Amino acid sequence: MARGLLKAADAAHGSKIAGLIFDSGLSTANQVTDISGRGVGMDAVKRYIQECEGDIRIELLEDRKTNPDYCPFRFVMDLPFHMFDDDQDVIGRAAA
Repeated sequence: MARGLLKAADAAHGSKIAGLIFDSGLSTANQVTDISGRGVGMDAVKRYIQECEGDIRIELLEDRKTNPDYCPFRFVMDLPFHMFDDDQDVIGRAAA
């Protein structure tokens, strides 16, 4: 909320909080190291999947009211068939 990524009214919605992991610059690391905590990663993953005509989202598996500090989740990815075709250069196509 301090960075303006989430409004107070949205704080009660676990799915909106979970979706922040895809925001550029957001980090869940407690400490920044040479390889983690710089706030890059999941935004690039989402952007790449969307460039390949797919999508990724977080699906919460429990209501936050059960335990407000923890909520199990899973990543749900919708991937187009062409990503599984060996004849396609998906990486080259997404970078273009």
